Amino acid sequence: MSEELDPHAQAGQITHGIVSLAVLGGLLAGLTICWSADFQKAMHLSPLFLAWAMVITGDGILAWSMLLPAVRVIQQLWPGVSSEVRRQLRSTLIFVAAVLGAFFALMPKEFPLEVTWPLGDYHGIRLGAVSALILIPALVAVLAMWLAAAKAECLPRAAENPLGVVAEYLEQRRTLQGFLWFVGAVIGGTVLATGAMRKSMLAAQYATEAHYPSELVLAYGAFFTLILGLCYVPAYIVMQSAGDRILQGFLKSTTDVAVWHKERKRLAKLLGLDASVAQSLKDIGAILSPLGAGLISVVLPDLAAK
Repeated sequence: MSEELDPHAQAGQITHGIVSLAVLGGLLAGLTICWSADFQKAMHLSPLFLAWAMVITGDGILAWSMLLPAVRVIQQLWPGVSSEVRRQLRSTLIFVAAVLGAFFALMPKEFPLEVTWPLGDYHGIRLGAVSALILIPALVAVLAMWLAAAKAECLPRAAENPLGVVAEYLEQRRTLQGFLWFVGAVIGGTVLATGAMRKSMLAAQYATEAHYPSELVLAYGAFFTLILGLCYVPAYIVMQSAGDRILQGFLKSTTDVAVWHKERKRLAKLLGLDASVAQSLKDIGAILSPLGAGLISVVLPDLAAK
């Protein structure tokens, strides 16, 4: 049997690729920050700057660890949706990327802070490069998330193999929720890094509370929470609609309302359409993770200082 068909060899190659990309992404993110004379000077004033660089490096590792799985999911699902859906998803992703790019490019210019940035004159360029490096894998995961919902929508209402339809639907639902948590964790790490940078700047007297208030970090987290919610909610609605359509196709005609209701409840639970309170809280928690990271970055250092 050739190596291409050997599942053990293929699993090893995938693992090697995931680890290699994760380490490369983390190192690039960390070096983009640390490879600077201004950063070395800032670190001598406050060792907290090293913690900021470590958070960025860890976030880069996390982001790039899922790039290969996300690309593989896209390769599998892309041919299974119509060309019109693919066009819409591409244009939507480009729009989201443009909004994020405009945010990082225009906000510092339109609303400059009276602070000394730790990376000197090239702070904006370096930080923009790091943000792009970390958010690109997250955007790829968002596309995979949307494709999972689109694929579920394409599943037949009734089929000769109902078990296959249910299994495919549940797989796409897990894909949607899994990538939601991944994107939430990556963006949460980005917000946490922003809070760490602010704390470091305060410790090194590069900024004051008045010129760099904690509310800005919270607003940063709230912005990304809104973006993540806008990316997830439409996909969730499409996934729920697909599940309802599949459920209706499997329900048998009967005049016994009690039997019909019992069967519908059983199928809804199987398809995950009656999400428990715990699962709903998990999804909401993932969406709110950027804002939560902002709260942590602001509150915990203050508590530690007391």
